[in-house]
Order: sequence, then C-alpha cells, then structure tokens
Amino acid sequence: MKSLVLAEKPSAAREFASILGCKNKGKGFFEGPSHIVTWALGHLVTLKTPEDYGDKYKIWSAETLPIIPVKLETKLINDSKKQFYNIKELAVRSDIGELIIATDAGREGELVARLIMEHIHWKKPFKRLWISSLTAKAIKEGFNNLKPGKEYDNLYRAAKSRSEADWLIGFNVSRSLTVKYNDQLSAGRVQTPTLSMMVKREHEINNFKPVPFWILEGKFPGFTAQYVDKNNNTRFFNKDSAEELKGRLMNKPAFIKTVTKKEKREEPPLLYDLTELQREANKRYGFTAQKTLKTIQSLYEFHKAVTYPRTDSRYITDDMVASMDMRLRALPPDYKNYRGEIIKNNFSINSHCVNNSKVTDHHALLPTEEHISSGVLSSDEGKIYNLIVKRFLENFYSPSVYEQVKVSIEIDGERFTASGKTLLHEGWKKIERNPEGGDKLPPLQEGQKFEKFTLEIKSSHTQPPSRYTEATLLTEMEKYNLGTPSTRADIIEKLININYVERKEKSLIPTHKGKQIVDIVVTDLRSPELTSKWEKELEEITRGKKQREDFMKDILLNTKRLVEETLSSDKNYKHDNLLNISCPECGKKLLSVKKKDTLMHVCSDRNCRYRKVVTKLTEQRCATCHKKMEIKETKGGMMFICRICNVHQKVSEFQDKGRVTSRDISRLNRENDEKFRKADNPFAVLKDLIK
Repeated sequence: MKSLVLAEKPSAAREFASILGCKNKGKGFFEGPSHIVTWALGHLVTLKTPEDYGDKYKIWSAETLPIIPVKLETKLINDSKKQFYNIKELAVRSDIGELIIATDAGREGELVARLIMEHIHWKKPFKRLWISSLTAKAIKEGFNNLKPGKEYDNLYRAAKSRSEADWLIGFNVSRSLTVKYNDQLSAGRVQTPTLSMMVKREHEINNFKPVPFWILEGKFPGFTAQYVDKNNNTRFFNKDSAEELKGRLMNKPAFIKTVTKKEKREEPPLLYDLTELQREANKRYGFTAQKTLKTIQSLYEFHKAVTYPRTDSRYITDDMVASMDMRLRALPPDYKNYRGEIIKNNFSINSHCVNNSKVTDHHALLPTEEHISSGVLSSDEGKIYNLIVKRFLENFYSPSVYEQVKVSIEIDGERFTASGKTLLHEGWKKIERNPEGGDKLPPLQEGQKFEKFTLEIKSSHTQPPSRYTEATLLTEMEKYNLGTPSTRADIIEKLININYVERKEKSLIPTHKGKQIVDIVVTDLRSPELTSKWEKELEEITRGKKQREDFMKDILLNTKRLVEETLSSDKNYKHDNLLNISCPECGKKLLSVKKKDTLMHVCSDRNCRYRKVVTKLTEQRCATCHKKMEIKETKGGMMFICRICNVHQKVSEFQDKGRVTSRDISRLNRENDEKFRKADNPFAVLKDLIK
C-alpha cells in the first residue's frame, strides 16, 4: 500500500517528491514506489457564502440579519476545482493505505488539509508531517518521524473556530453596515480594532496642543549637565522661573557631589520571530510587512535558506543546539570571518535564547544547513537573509559590557546631572558594529570644583505622538494579540486596499472613510480587548484547555448583539466619494470608486446596477518615461494617457504600429466588465476583507 502525501503548494510537493523518489509525473501528482505526492493550491475548500443558503440572502436587507445557518457548510473554490478532483481521484485508489498531511505546519495549513479530507470523505488512517524547513535533511527527518494525525485535532478545531468566527462576525456586521448606511462597508474581528488604534492615534495628533518648556544646562569642560529639581523634573513650564534660577546660580562655584560607576552587561537580542523581523525590516529598509513576508517566504520555499517563517517564537529548544555547528558551516563566504571565529573558539549559542517552554509550534527564525552561494539571492532577499544571519551570529557572542557613569553636580544647593557610557567589551555588538550610545564623560572625581562654566536656557515644545508605522503598528497588534504573525501583514494591506488607510512614506494614516467606520461601528468590535480575548481562547482550544463549542456559543451571542446594535444605531455616515454627477439610469448621484488599478463611477443607490469605467492602468508603456499608461474613453475615442508625462495618444496609433490590437482592447473591456460585475456584488468584494 502507498501513502498519499498532501502538500500545500506545488513547490513543496516537488521537494517532497524528490526526497521520496516520486519520479513519475501524473495529473496533479508525482508517484513513486511507496508514496504519491499531490498538492493543494492554498485553500481548495472554503465556507459557503450567505447566498448559498437561499435566494433570500441574495438581496441585502435588514430583515435577513443576522445570518446564522444551523451549520456552516463548505464548498469547493471554483478556480481550483480541477486540482481538488485530482486529489479525490487519488484518494479512492485501492492501493492508497494512508494520508500524510504535509501542508504548512500551522493553524491555517491544518485547516487547508482537513477541509479537503472532509470533502473527499477520508476514512483511512492519516499522519502529520511537521517540519520547520524545506531542506533535504529536515524533510527526511520529518518523514522518518511522522506524528499521528489525531494529535493535531485541537489545532484543527481552533482553525475551524477562527474561520467560522470571522465568517459570522465579518459578514453579519459588514452587511449590517452596508444596509444601514447604503454604502459598501466592511468590518471584521481583527481589521476593525486595528483600524481603531490608528484612528485613535490620529485623533490624539489632531487635538494635540504643543506646550512650550525650557531646560537649564550647565556647560562644563568636556561635558554638559542638566538641571534636575527635587522631583526629578528637568523642564520649566515658566521661562521666568528658569531665568530666575539661572541668575541666582551665575558666578557661583560648582562641585561634583557624587560620581557613580556601574558595570552593565547587555545580552544579545533574542532571535527573530516573524513580527520582530517585519518590524526591523520596516525600520531599516522601509519594507512593508507584506513585502517582508513575501521575501522570507521565498527564502524558505525557493532557496531553503531559512526555517519556517510564520513563527511566533524567538527561542529554540535545547535539542536543537547540536545543529548549530552545521548551520554555521553552511553560511555563505560573506560571513566567513565571524563564522571562523565562532568555530575556532568553540563558541556555543547563548543560553538565554534556549527555552523549551517558549517554543510552541515552531522555533525562532534560523538559517538552515543548506549551503547558499553568494549572488543567488535578490537584493531584497539578501537584506532579509542578512538580518536573520546576523541575529543568529550575535547569539554566539558574549554580552556587551560597558561602564555607566552618573555624575551629580551641586551649585548653591541645586542639582545638575550628567551621564555617559564607556564600552569595555564589544561582545555581540561586534557583528553590527553598533555605536556605543551615550556621551563619554571625561575623568571626574567627587569634590572636584568648577569655577568656570556657563549656564544656558534652551527652549522646546512638547511633541504629539507619532503616527503609526508598520513597525509600531505590528508592535501594538502583537501587544493586543490582534491576528497572528502570518495574518497581520494581510490585515494592514486590506485596510489600505479598501481605502480605510493610506500609506504615506513610512506612516499609516486613516482616511476620512476609515475614521467614519470606527465612529459608526459598535464599541465592542473596535476595542482590541474583545478580539484579544477571542485570540487567547483560540490558543486555549489549540492546547486543549477550552472547548470549541463554548467559544462558538460566545461568538454567536456577540454576532446577534453586534447586528442589533448596528441596525439600531443613530450614528450618521456621509459618502466621502460622492460626485456632483447624476446617474443616467436613475438620476441619483454617482460615486467615484477606485479599485486597484481602475477608477469607475458607480450609482450611489445599491439597487441600481449602473457603473462605468473611467480609467484603467494598462501594461502599455509610455515611450518617454516607460511608466504604465492609463486607458480612457474620450470624445476623441479610446486614449492612452501617461500621468507622469501628460502624454495623450489614441489607441488607434498604437494599433497601426502593431503594438495594441482591437482584439486586445475588446479583451480588456471584457475583463473590466467581468471584474465590475463581480464588484457590483458587495459580498464578492467583502469575502476577502472581513478577517
């Protein structure tokens, strides 16, 4: 009998097939002497839409809310049905004795496999492959140590609960908002509290009133000290008080009252998990969380250079310590100096990052034992790989040691303080060549007297809080347990795509529409505390400490309450994209709607089907700046327009040159019509946005 191996993607399937000796390629699978390897394409099965439960749900109305089916049912995803039937055909073969789940080792990967198993009515035994890298060594070890599939039943229960909770709350609240305010609006269990944090910060910034303050500094030979009052405050909020004190202390001698020296050790930072890596890449390179995730996914899947990326742990287990030498020796030549020093001196990985109790599904991000040649990585891949390797190397070095010096100076009974750092031992900071930080003070002694010094008043203002960057937003999302490391990037991108948030350079700024959504959404849903509670309960389901049924009862009660409160709200909402153009079919005002690369005009009455494409970004390049051009219908016919150079050229001119044909334009229009037909159904747009 053969084992049927179910991978999550074709790329992983090819790796498994290579290791398992499956050389014969079939329709959606690889076959060998003892294994058949097939694959999903991400999710092949999904929850049914409200419309699937009856025609009455095709019309969005308050009367049909809340939508709570007796049982949430699943269906095949149309675009990937072919591969599902390939898997089903393999599953019923008489020579298949067991299934090996080899999808991504995490909550979502478990859901991918279990839903497929339910739809093919799998009744035979099944096992679980659980690996943290796609190297040949890891795959071989994984298949030699397969786990009983039942050990991951709780993980599946948590994944199913998360999916159903997002469906119930997301669809019901989104429909309630859309019906109530006659606009295509969406809300969700994670996206709404995340948006709420940004709106709250923007409110704090807009309402901030700067307050002037002054500080008094003493300029001494070789260093500067700052005045500190009896309550350890350094600021004067009354300039006259600062001037009065300065006048009183002028021409008075200064004495060093105390010199305190302390030796301090600074441990290397813990290894990266996904969220910490996304923060660091955003700070250093301006990478979005999505870009970092996409890049590290390539390092994991294609190059096999790093371990499983979607981890929430910054630790390794003690049984992994033995593998560190192989990982070091596999590093590219760029790191040979550090690698050589570590191996020569027999350095071991720092014990502070070894903690079995803090590793759940996956350990921290590490380079693998796979040899990576210089030059094979793209620029972005190189940056992310470099961060992971350097953090890995830092944890082989000793703590950084520095001497911290604090000086207290007295002038006529008033206190001034200064501090400085002196690096004694570089330790792990050798890897990044970090600056020492702080000012280095000259040699000073207690009782030392200063006759010559100057006093200076400096003015400043209190500063508003900073806008969120992706780095700081990820920190807040992690703090409140909003989403998981693997979903947070998607949440940020969704908020941008539905025009609730704008990305300006590194800052994330809520739009007028985003602010309105937070204002009209029920208070509990915009509070991170409720979502944080649910996320903790999902984790408890995974650990077997909470029953899935109890969690879902709470979700159902909250769904009903959220719908009721939304529909009965007296809050107002105003379209911020309303045009002073009447709909040619019903006479009501049109809305300007931008969806990815397309701008269109849509009737503000949801029951009216009118919509018109205004412009669409195409693959046609401008001859001057080589940027993509928009296509637009004008009085003079179809035109290509470059917004950079303001070049206008008729489509017919390109046709004459053989660059664009009328068939191309017809196809483009058909694609537009299909996209806008789907977009006209609010559910089709919302289904990917409610998480």
